[in-house]
Amino acid sequence: MNILAVYDHEQLQLPGKVLTHSEDIEPLLTGMGVRLERLHPLPAPGQDDSDQTITATFEPILAASQIAGPLRCLRVQRMEALPGYADEAPHADEQCFEQATARLQVRGAGVVCLHQDRQLLVLSCRQGDLLTLPARLAHWFVPSAGQASLVIHAAATQQALIAELTGNDIASRYQVLEL
Repeated sequence: MNILAVYDHEQLQLPGKVLTHSEDIEPLLTGMGVRLERLHPLPAPGQDDSDQTITATFEPILAASQIAGPLRCLRVQRMEALPGYADEAPHADEQCFEQATARLQVRGAGVVCLHQDRQLLVLSCRQGDLLTLPARLAHWFVPSAGQASLVIHAAATQQALIAELTGNDIASRYQVLEL
């Protein structure tokens, strides 16, 4: 089950609402041009599998997805597990992509923070969640404590997989909460 917390840009300490039902979550995501799909069961890649092995395994799965569309260029992102006793999550910078992209949470969990205008949506993501993000949507990801994370990013071109920093400091002002 996904959870979505909705914050006002100026009130980042307390969400305006917290949603737990997909029929409530989907309209807010759609309003930002974001789509969420659950893919399961997913193959479990080995810890030592190469990026090439992982992309070869997941390319047909993404191609068959309802929402990933013609996003044929893949990039693997691995994030180390934070210790459960860590006081703070690592700092992540807000970024965006020049073209529409997708992200598949292959292993681990965390939150994807989506920032548009005066609104911040914080979506819990877990293994099997496939998100498509429209071009230029500002966002960042913070992995859950104690869980190594493996994400596959997909785009139409290799150039579209290069993130651009937005220069906005909202990611440093928002204290990420586990959802």
